[in-house]
Amino acid sequence: ITILVLDVNDNAPIISIGTDAVEVQEHSAPGTTLAHITVSDVDSGAAGHINDCQTNSHSFLLQQIQQTEYRLMTQMSLDREIQDIYDVDITCSDAGMPPMSSSRTLRVFVRDVNDNSPEFTQAKYSFTVNASASVGSAIGLVQATDPDVGRNAAVDFSL
Repeated sequence: ITILVLDVNDNAPIISIGTDAVEVQEHSAPGTTLAHITVSDVDSGAAGHINDCQTNSHSFLLQQIQQTEYRLMTQMSLDREIQDIYDVDITCSDAGMPPMSSSRTLRVFVRDVNDNSPEFTQAKYSFTVNASASVGSAIGLVQATDPDVGRNAAVDFSL
């Protein structure tokens, strides 16, 4: 007696990224590679064939480089001052009937570059100083801000 066991589509694709988060410098050129993704499915036949992989974001693109390998890339230049963190959902489905799918989320941190100049909070400052004021006396407050972060946002004043 020969018993032939037929495989059914009972396994969803397995998405392997190797990390849960990546960084990209703001204003990197479109097409910058962020992650290498491998997809597998232990089912046999069409049920084990990866049919499609997509992202939920128009800012990122999945490019297939081999049958089960993809590259996650930027689709546009990213500006940290507009958005500094992206959660990119990657969803892959198999060719089984009915198809099964799975998803993974990759967090993308956009690193700051010093691309903004400090700006004064007022266009003009005017102060009056008493002639009898001692050296080192405060005569007014001047403020400026920079939308960059960390060291890139430090503002130094000089006269």
